[in-house]
Amino acid sequence: MKGLESRLQSLRSYLKKYFKLMGETALKLYFRGEKLEELSKIRADEYFSDYVLKYMVQLKEGISLFVSFFSDYVKAATVWFELFCGLVRALGTEDFLRILSKQVELDDVVNMSKIDEGYLKFQVKSSLELYLQEARFALLSTYKKALGLPKVVYYTRSEFAEKLIKVMEEQNEDWLKILSEIYSFYENILLKENMVNIVEGLKKIIRYFIEMAQRLQIVQEFIIPNKSWRELLLEDIQKLGRRIEEIEEEIALVADYRIKLFEHGFNASIFLLRVLWGNEKVANAKIEAFARATTSTEELLPTELNLEDLAFGVMVALEEFNIVDQAVQALKEKISIIEEAAQILGSQELQNFYESTAETIRRYNSSGVELYETLLDIQDLLVKNSRDKK
Repeated sequence: MKGLESRLQSLRSYLKKYFKLMGETALKLYFRGEKLEELSKIRADEYFSDYVLKYMVQLKEGISLFVSFFSDYVKAATVWFELFCGLVRALGTEDFLRILSKQVELDDVVNMSKIDEGYLKFQVKSSLELYLQEARFALLSTYKKALGLPKVVYYTRSEFAEKLIKVMEEQNEDWLKILSEIYSFYENILLKENMVNIVEGLKKIIRYFIEMAQRLQIVQEFIIPNKSWRELLLEDIQKLGRRIEEIEEEIALVADYRIKLFEHGFNASIFLLRVLWGNEKVANAKIEAFARATTSTEELLPTELNLEDLAFGVMVALEEFNIVDQAVQALKEKISIIEEAAQILGSQELQNFYESTAETIRRYNSSGVELYETLLDIQDLLVKNSRDKK
């Protein structure tokens, strides 16, 4: 009899230890560091649905909106660059990048005596037929996607997105101005004027392209850090676009792992209380009171323990912790992606997400493992008690 009483006391001690550990670590592990007292008006399930889940969904949406915009932006930049190259080529030079970055002056590389009028007109017409319509569609699509950038800034606090808003406002005007000049040039100059006026008209359009390229000075630090905007190449923008698309998928996975970690970690606690009390409402009330520090670990437990129910609850809790462990291990593999995304987007929210994820992993490596081992100790006592009965 004394052995049974001793085991029951040990069980209660382990259970109190388990819930005390959970209470001490849950905030760091699941609630991103808020104090328990600050959650006094929030039910745990409401916190999950209204804060944790909403936060993750908004973070993913913000990144998704940015990727969607930047993907179209890269396509637009590519087709506009091709159009620029076609027009520059008509002037008898292929020094595209140095002209665009103003490393050389346009007048210094254009030699009137070497320009063939027939070739110039053919090259301009061909370039416009190949790229102008596509450039217009790319402009429209990118402009529409840019309307989502304020939401990106709101959800992620991204400096990159914030600066791109300004860039897009200016570049949209640039694009419209270039389109207007091209139409005017084609209708009024290319087919009607002499060679000198045609060349000057074409130079004017090309200079608008150069002005448009200079807008990227604002965001160059995000595309090629530690380099001058003059070294910015289209391939740098394209490379960044591809990497951002890859990161979007990884961040979505990380957010899902964080949700899974919270959900199953919480289940490991609440389910155990539910089987102990045999009543879901009572268990919810107990854990909420415990979260508000208005009840002790002793008061969390019923006076009498149903050992069969407890054994089942421990088994379920262990399974939930196995899922938590899988989520944490996956987070360890993916955490560097969050930091990279935070740096690329200049996002304070992603930086916070990175830091809270790193803290989650650290906490799990200490307290999470101890919680799991405490459950194993409880299970071991229950098995011994069951054997003694037989």
